[in-house]
Parts: sequence; structure tokens; C-alpha cells
Amino acid sequence: MERYPLLVKYRQLVAGAGFISHIEIMGRVLATKEPAGYWLDSVNPGQVSAGGVTLGEAYAALRQEITTTLIDLAFEADGFKSFEAAIHRFFSETDSETEAEWCQALLALRSGHGPATELGLPRLSGEDPRGVRVLELNSSEFSAELNAVDKEPALAA
Repeated sequence: MERYPLLVKYRQLVAGAGFISHIEIMGRVLATKEPAGYWLDSVNPGQVSAGGVTLGEAYAALRQEITTTLIDLAFEADGFKSFEAAIHRFFSETDSETEAEWCQALLALRSGHGPATELGLPRLSGEDPRGVRVLELNSSEFSAELNAVDKEPALAA
């Protein structure tokens, strides 16, 4: 079973009760290549996973799971401040078991004992900053750049 330590960037506009926010998540995901395809387990946020026949399909499914969670949190929030707090709680729910496996996959890849890098993904340092930003937007801050979608993850190296 091959495992890949991935770094992902997720950006999304989410509307709630009286607010529109721009969310940017820089997270870690463990990809596992299985006979039927790929399974992705998120480290941060730690309660999201998805699969697909290809890595691209699995990544799209993972993004949809995150989007669904963010929309649910927006429906539950009574305003921007409670929504922002909920997003930070969501991101900080680290899956410690998956985190340990992610770190092992990173060390294996760095030592040359990890799986081949046939995925063709860009590489970023495994120490790149991870975190979440939640911004409340005014209409003067709206721009088409807020619609950007990161179509693929990066391989942590």
C-alpha cells in the first residue's frame, strides 16, 4: 500500500446569517493508493476523508466534503464571529493517527524509501505553514480572484 503526504490549499466563499466570508485552508492530507483507487484522509482538518478511482477524483470528493462541512457550519452560526470560531475549531481537530502516518510517509519519501513520485504533483516543503484564514467580506472587497480553485494538491517533500 503506497502512501503519499500531501499539502492542500482550499479556498471558498461561504455565506451565512448576515455575512459573506472567504475561507482559505492550508492543510495536510494522507493519500493512500489502494487497488480500487485513492483514499484521502485529512490531517487538518481532521474529520474529513474521501475516495475516488483517480487521485483527481478523490481530491474533488474531499473538497466537496470540506465545502459541505463549511456550509453546515454557516447554517448553524448566528453571525460571522461564531462562524469564524467554528471554522477554527473544525481546522484544529487534528486526526493524530493520520498525522503520525502522514509524518511517516514524509520521512519515507525524503529517505528514498517512499513510493515513486509518478503522481507528477508539484513539491512543497513538508514544513510549509499550515493553517486557516477566515475573512468577512464587504462588497467593496469582492473580486473574481476569490473564485480561484486549486485543482491539485502538492506532494510534501
